[in-house]
Amino acid sequence: MNFIRSFLLTLLTGIILIAWFFPPDPIQAKVDVTALPTAGSLVQHEYKDIVYLGGDAEYEPPKGIADQHVLMHKGTSLFSREKERIWFGKKPGGFGPHPTLILLHGSGRTGEAMIDMWRETAQKKGIVLIAPNSSASKAWSLSEDGPAFLNAVLDQAQDHYRIDRDRVYLMGHSAGGQFAQKLAGQDHQLFKSITSHGAALEPSRMKRASTAVPVSLYVGHRDHLFSPQDMTASATTLAENGHDVTTYLIPNHTHWYYRIGPQIAPHMWEELTKATN
Repeated sequence: MNFIRSFLLTLLTGIILIAWFFPPDPIQAKVDVTALPTAGSLVQHEYKDIVYLGGDAEYEPPKGIADQHVLMHKGTSLFSREKERIWFGKKPGGFGPHPTLILLHGSGRTGEAMIDMWRETAQKKGIVLIAPNSSASKAWSLSEDGPAFLNAVLDQAQDHYRIDRDRVYLMGHSAGGQFAQKLAGQDHQLFKSITSHGAALEPSRMKRASTAVPVSLYVGHRDHLFSPQDMTASATTLAENGHDVTTYLIPNHTHWYYRIGPQIAPHMWEELTKATN
């Protein structure tokens, strides 16, 4: 009897540990393999329309440039707990409904930095900006920050802004860009298209979703974290997974987004919307 009890306890402990370290992905679990898209296209460019790159510098986003909101949310893993989540929003002028851009920040940053990079373009183009803070400041998690969380943010955003749920786009920088690429492989159908700056994701971490969306990737020629070769590997895998992918290599640019963010935002927006309008 003691042997059976010990065996069952060990088995239960093993199941709990597996669920903890490898939480199930409820969105990905029911994918119909026969419905997966065929390979997409891959087009590569250089992006030279930069007025001034400058050197790396310290950066802190201005305060008070966006509305701060609090969302109570519980992640999708077995051991997730409901907790306060912070997200930032900024609306343009006009009556709407407005196209909406979700912005994912880099490691150690907050949503306010992304709002700062996009606020001028958003005002001109009539875009609602939504920029959540990640559950852990240095990384993004599918169970805590994935489609369920982003969908809840959009639900709450509708109480404050006239957003068009049929025109929602996604952009991420660095760690946020990696997560944006990862979200391309999730069956959520939240985003019309996806773009990233200074990011690449290992092909082994990518999945194929049943619905492909256009993806564009921007990386600096001198990026010390994600090389042009890394970007090409990501782009190739995304294309193999069914997405139409466009890459932009920025000559003499490093990983530093906060010098050129406002400069490349209009081009990113054009790329995000050109195939979906």
